[in-house]
Amino acid sequence: MTTSIKEILKARNVINQDLRKISSEDWFRSQPANIKANTIASQLLHQAIIAKNPNEISDALIKCIEQKVWEGMAYMASVPSKRKLISYTPIEWLRQEICIEPDTLMRLIAGVMPDPELTSNASIELINLVAKEEPKTLVILSNNYWHYSNNYMLGWLEIFENLEKFDSSWLKVSLVLNEKIDSIYQGPDDAKNRSSKNNDLASDSISKLVRTLSQLIDDPAKCEAKGTNTFKVSNALDRLLRGITTSAEKAKREAGLEKSKKTNCGYSITGKPKNVAGRIIRRLGIGPARRIALAILEEAK
Repeated sequence: MTTSIKEILKARNVINQDLRKISSEDWFRSQPANIKANTIASQLLHQAIIAKNPNEISDALIKCIEQKVWEGMAYMASVPSKRKLISYTPIEWLRQEICIEPDTLMRLIAGVMPDPELTSNASIELINLVAKEEPKTLVILSNNYWHYSNNYMLGWLEIFENLEKFDSSWLKVSLVLNEKIDSIYQGPDDAKNRSSKNNDLASDSISKLVRTLSQLIDDPAKCEAKGTNTFKVSNALDRLLRGITTSAEKAKREAGLEKSKKTNCGYSITGKPKNVAGRIIRRLGIGPARRIALAILEEAK
């Protein structure tokens, strides 16, 4: 029987895939023991999250935090030249490698209680991670989300208070969370706005946007200079942290920070002066429009 070209190509693809897999596995085996252990632990957490098993998620998360897996992992690309060792900040690791927001992870852990002791301990570990790297995020996620009835979500404080009614293990979680929040409010202002005291800040797009919005949220003047306001910024940050908004680009638009890529600004400067002024105010807001008017008067002297 003559073998068709299609069958030959299919067999060749299978062989190539097997060779790439062997090559990747050989490269991985050559890495230091801690890199291999961190990579495997991170993969186990990811798999537990996919399976939505709170016990396995909690156990895997605690092990990852104990190992500080984010300090060194293997990126096993099929293309040899792209294989490399990578490191993250803790929250960056959750977003980039585990592909999950802290709020979503907490709800998976605390959603049901097969083992209250294990899941409550994992909750404390997650609280500590967020408090250290993104303190303002912890404050926001601790409160209930009220924006629209369809998106109403309990905050972490109320989640743990409700869980206390079923098992006393959750009392310690509430105490830790309240203690962390108190220390954030009592600390210096820069500690509330800064995502991390480390020099190595998370570089993924969501973490960078979280830092930007966290700094703008209490600065009306900066918001006005950027053509937005604290309400828009606060709402966009809240939705992003809770996973309601799923991308940095969409969150920027919601915050009023997305700049148009068009060279045409979208409004005409011809016509009656009063009409032009109205268009500029509607487009830019009163503050920026006033500054433009003052600049025009200065230039016209």
